[in-house]
Amino acid sequence: MKIAGLKSMYLRLNSFLLLLLLLVFLAEGGYSQCKVSIMADSVELDSLSICRGDSVMLHVQGEYLLVNETFGTGSPGAWWSFITPNASFQPNCDTTNPTNCLWFGPLSVPDRILQTQDLDFSQGGILTFDLKFALQNGPVGCEGPDEMLEGVSLQYSLDQGGTWVDITYFCPNGSFLPANPWVQSPLTMFPTPFTIWTNYTFPIPVAAMTNHTRLRWIQESTSFFNGHYDDNWGLDNIRISRSIDQDVVWGNGSTAVVIQDLTPQQTTTYYVYVINNLNPLDTLSMDSITIVVLPQPVFGISGDSTLCPGDITTLSVSGDYSFQWNTGEASLAIVVAPEMGTIYYVTATNSYGCRLAKQKEILIFSNPVVILTGDSVCPGEMAYLQASGGIQYLWSNGATAANLQLQPTTSTLYGVTITDANGCEDSASVLLKVFSLPVIEMSEDTVICYGDQAHIKAGGGVFYHWNTGAVKQEIYVDPIEETQYWVTVTDIHACINTAGVTVSVNPFHEIQLTTSRDTVCHGSSVTLLASGGSEYEWSTGRLDPEITDYPDYSSVYTVTVSDVYMGTWCRLVSSVEVQVKECENFFFPNAILPKGYNPVFKPIGEYQQIIKYVMVIYDRWGKKVFESRDPALGWDGTINGEYVQQGTYIYRVQFNKTLNGDPYDRTGTVTVLY
Repeated sequence: MKIAGLKSMYLRLNSFLLLLLLLVFLAEGGYSQCKVSIMADSVELDSLSICRGDSVMLHVQGEYLLVNETFGTGSPGAWWSFITPNASFQPNCDTTNPTNCLWFGPLSVPDRILQTQDLDFSQGGILTFDLKFALQNGPVGCEGPDEMLEGVSLQYSLDQGGTWVDITYFCPNGSFLPANPWVQSPLTMFPTPFTIWTNYTFPIPVAAMTNHTRLRWIQESTSFFNGHYDDNWGLDNIRISRSIDQDVVWGNGSTAVVIQDLTPQQTTTYYVYVINNLNPLDTLSMDSITIVVLPQPVFGISGDSTLCPGDITTLSVSGDYSFQWNTGEASLAIVVAPEMGTIYYVTATNSYGCRLAKQKEILIFSNPVVILTGDSVCPGEMAYLQASGGIQYLWSNGATAANLQLQPTTSTLYGVTITDANGCEDSASVLLKVFSLPVIEMSEDTVICYGDQAHIKAGGGVFYHWNTGAVKQEIYVDPIEETQYWVTVTDIHACINTAGVTVSVNPFHEIQLTTSRDTVCHGSSVTLLASGGSEYEWSTGRLDPEITDYPDYSSVYTVTVSDVYMGTWCRLVSSVEVQVKECENFFFPNAILPKGYNPVFKPIGEYQQIIKYVMVIYDRWGKKVFESRDPALGWDGTINGEYVQQGTYIYRVQFNKTLNGDPYDRTGTVTVLY
C-alpha cells in the first residue's frame, strides 16, 4: 500500500500508545523486511485498558538493517560495490567456523577489498562484523600476516570511493592503530586476539553521517611466495544498521519518534507503519493496538466551606464507589475541625479500578490581627497601634477605634477584642516598648603631631554618622589645627544620640637645615645647622643643633628634631647630601718626542699624596723596556742610552692615594715619534 493511501485511511486517528518499541530487520538479499511490535510496560499487547483522563506516551525505537551478510549462499549480496576477485566463500582450513564466510586466500591478489554501495547514515549507524587473521607459518591458505603493514584497514568514503578516511587499523600484533603505520617490524609470529574469529562493533563516525557514505575493508600489502599470496584473512556475519527514525509513519501522518501526554477520550485502535523511503513509498510492516478507555467515578462533596476558628463541620459524599479521605478515613462522611484554612481530598474508585480525586477547601475566618507600626519607640516619639480584621474594636484603655495614637513614657501592654462581619471574635495584645537612648562610648580628646592621623572610635550603636561624612564606627582624621569631631549614633532600636571629641595639633611641622657648602675637597670640613625644635640628634651621633664634620667621601647627613606640645613629643627628620671630591689633576700624555719639545713620558699634574708608585713600559712584543718607582722620574725613549725605534709602546701605572687608600691602576699606550 502506498503511503498516500495510508494517510488518507488513518488521518482521523489522533492518539497514540503508552510505549511502542519498534524493531525492523532487513533479510538477506536486496529486499527490506520489517517486523513491528507494540509494547506496553515491556509486554507485547493487542489491547490496553486505561481510565479516561490518563496520559500515555508513544516511543519509537529500533534499527533498519542496510546490510545483513552471512555469505550463507556462497555468494555476496547486492549491497557490495566491489570484492577482490578470487576471494573464497568457504571456511578454508578453519574448523572453528564451519559455515560459509568471505576468505581472502592464496589466489586473491592485493589489494584485497570488500566495499559497500553508498549507504544512508544521515541518522547515524552501527557496524558489526566477525574478523579473523590466519596464523603466521600456517599452510598455504592459512598463512597469516606477520609484518606491521600487512594488517586490515576499516575505512569510509564520501565521494564514491575517490578518497578514503581510516576508522581503525587491525595491526597483525593484535592492536588497533589509527592507520596503517607502513613499517615491517616488529614481526608477529604468535597468536593474537585477531587470529580467532571475533565479533567487532564500531559506531559510524560523526564525519561519516551522510546519505552517501561508503565503507570498505582493505589489506594493501601482502607477500607473494612460491606462486601464491600469503597473509590470509576473512570476514563474516556483517551487519550494518541505522536508526529507523526516518522510516516511521503513524496512521495520522505523524513521523514523530516520541509523543508525550496523549489523552484518549474514547476506545480507539491505533496503527503504526514502517515505509521503505524509496520511490514508490511502500509499506514494509504495520501493527495496531486497541486502547480501551474506561469511565471514571462521578460524585460531589457536601459540607460547609467557611468556619470560624474552633467550629466543626461534616463533609460527605455519595455513590456506589469505595472512598478514601486524605485524613485516613474510608467512610461516606467525616467530621473535621480545622484550625486553619485546609483542603480535604477524597478519592473514589469504581468497579473498573478507575480513580478520581476531588477536593473541598474550608476557609477559616482570620483571627483579628493587631498591626503595630513601630512596636517600640524611643523616648519622646509617637507610637501608632493599628488593629484590623473586624468591624468592632475594644481596647484595654477603653478606646473603640481601630487605630490608637500614643506617646508612652514606659513600656506598656495593650489588648484589643475584635468582632468581624461573620460574628467571630478574638482578642490579641501587644507590648509597646519604650527604649532608652544609646550610651555612646567615645574616644578621649587627643593631641597629634602635625601631619599625623588620629584614630577616633565610637561605640554603643549599630549605625554611625560623623560630621566628616563618614558612616563607620571608627575613623582616621588628619587635621592641621585643633578640631572637634561629632558623631550621631543609632542603636538597634533606631534610637539616636550624639557625642564629640577634640583633636589638638602640635604646630611644629618644619625643620630649617643649612650647610656651609654642599661640595668639599677630600680632607676639608663642612658645618651643618638645624633649627625649629627643642632637641636634635644627627646621624653622626651629635646632639647639638650645629655640627662640623670632615667627610672622607660623599655623605648624607640626617638630623632628627623633636618638639613637645601639650605633653606630646613630635619628631621630624631632614637630610642633606655633601659631595666630596679629589682635588687633584693627574693624567699621562699619549705621545713623546725624545728629540723634541716633549722628550719625557711621566705623569702630569698634582701627585704629591700618592704611595707605592710603579710605572712599567713594554714594547709591542711584551718586553719590558723601562720601570720607575718615582712619579718624577719618567722615560726618555731610550734603552741603555740608545733611542728606541719609532712606534707604539704599552705602559701600566699603579699607585695608592694616601688620603683614602684608593688604588689606582691604568694601562694605556704611548707613541714615540721622531
